[in-house]
Amino acid sequence: MRATTAGFEVEYTQPVSAETAANLAAHYKIKQWRYQATSNYGGPKIDEETLTVTSATLSADGKKVTLAVNGRKAGHVVYLRSPRPFTSTTGQSLWSTEAWYTLNGIPGVTPPPTGGTNLALNKAATADSSCSTTEGPAKAVNGSVAGGNGDKWCSKGTSKYLQVDLGSSHAVNRVVVKHAGAGGENTAWNTRDFTVASSADGTTWTTRATVTGNTASTTTHDVSAPGTRYVRLAITAPTSTTDPAARIYELEVYAAAGGGSGSITGVGGKCLDVDNAGTADGTKVQLWTCNSTVAQTWSRVGDTYRALGKCLDVDNAGTADGTKVQLWTCNGTGSQVWQPQSDGSIRNPQSGKVLQAAGAGTADGTQIQIGTYVGGAHQKWVVNGG
Repeated sequence: MRATTAGFEVEYTQPVSAETAANLAAHYKIKQWRYQATSNYGGPKIDEETLTVTSATLSADGKKVTLAVNGRKAGHVVYLRSPRPFTSTTGQSLWSTEAWYTLNGIPGVTPPPTGGTNLALNKAATADSSCSTTEGPAKAVNGSVAGGNGDKWCSKGTSKYLQVDLGSSHAVNRVVVKHAGAGGENTAWNTRDFTVASSADGTTWTTRATVTGNTASTTTHDVSAPGTRYVRLAITAPTSTTDPAARIYELEVYAAAGGGSGSITGVGGKCLDVDNAGTADGTKVQLWTCNSTVAQTWSRVGDTYRALGKCLDVDNAGTADGTKVQLWTCNGTGSQVWQPQSDGSIRNPQSGKVLQAAGAGTADGTQIQIGTYVGGAHQKWVVNGG
């Protein structure tokens, strides 16, 4: 048994009989699952699901069958069974009807990034309601699914939702939801219909994923959600049965790797620039023709943008339109927090204003300031690198 880009190839020692080949796809039953690691030897089987063989193609010599299989997941064990009757051209019956394959990766598919930090772990979580005081939203961000049936958030509310505050802004690229089956409960209670949304402020939300008809115990949602501080899971159909309770064992959030550096390009193709590469507190930040110098090299560190060892800063923590933006010693205040938005703007949440070129100017030396977002080109930026 070998993995292929679209399924599996199964090879036999003798050619498959005409009787078996006549309805070949129906001769294969496939399931997949993964294991939950424990401190003891082995661990429980979780996320078990049945896969469908959409086609089966017999090779010219009759010894190989190429299966097309939808829904395979890397990191899972695949179990294949070929129930008898399954015979060769000599009339011999298949000696072993079962095969197992550890699918570490899917051929031809670039694997998703491994590792990374679960940004939701032990962060502040809220919900519409809880089934009991021991099944509150904090249970869904505690990093565990192995604590028994109470190691989850549960809700029977009318408008079921689970929300986590990541504490700061991130370029979120993946959300993982672990449903009832991940905690060892009935897989028919896995969340059927739901949405995943993100927000910079906890008020305005953008839907990043919409799921209907889910049966999997763990669902992974690759998204592009820059400037995300809050993630919300909204549930419209909690199970595939009449059971009214939503059960979420874990909500995990991941972000694109940071730490890189590069330019920030604005209106007129000009770059965000530190005047004369100065490093004194209060040095002007301006628009300037891009020149690939250190004065235009910005790094993303946490929620800040940094150049020349200092931070992009709103002068005197101002909130008024037109307050200048400058370079200043990094101090962890809200004046230095910047959140890239999906509309191309870069927002300072403390003031509620965005980074902009003064007067919509494009000339070299144009002062950078904050202003109310109006969708102008002078408020749009492209972050290249960090």
